Amino acid sequence: MFLAYEYMERGSLFCVLRNNAEAVELDWMKRVNIIKSTAHALSYMHHEGVPVIVHQDISSNNILLNSELEAFVSDFGTARLLDSDTSNQTLIAGTYGYIAPGELYIIFRLPPPNRLVAHDVFLVAAISFACLRAKPKSRPTMKSVSQEFLCQKKPKMNPLHAVSVWQLRNQETYMVGESETHSESPCFLVEKDNI
Repeated sequence: MFLAYEYMERGSLFCVLRNNAEAVELDWMKRVNIIKSTAHALSYMHHEGVPVIVHQDISSNNILLNSELEAFVSDFGTARLLDSDTSNQTLIAGTYGYIAPGELYIIFRLPPPNRLVAHDVFLVAAISFACLRAKPKSRPTMKSVSQEFLCQKKPKMNPLHAVSVWQLRNQETYMVGESETHSESPCFLVEKDNI
């Protein structure tokens, strides 16, 4: 099976981030939009596509960018098609991720995000921590994550530089609840009044 893509002028996200000149062009809004596009693509593959597809190798190498910096998921070499009528189990596959602290210097050269972007950056961090909860059933589904990004309400909040690492690590303070499922509301992750 072959997949044909439009030509992606900017190449992979990895290549863009590796090139200092191109990485500086990726301001906070563009980075958040790349994350949103990737989350929407994964949500589609996991919940709306038939058959369900689990990519198993999402990394910056496998996210392609066009001239408008729109993100597209690529490289389905380790992807699995899942049968919704049966139990599915798989071995770990794909790229193991680690970013050494020294590699984050590019991020610190970006200007601080403005108030409009700060909420989106905080939201990405809060969603990331929600996906790392110890109990798998208390983690959000990819569909819920995608729906959270679609919520248009912009809460009154502190600027990003006023949000501490402690607040991010203890994000349960900012959660609407630790229920086993999150189907009751599409905007479940961040309690809007407490940010």
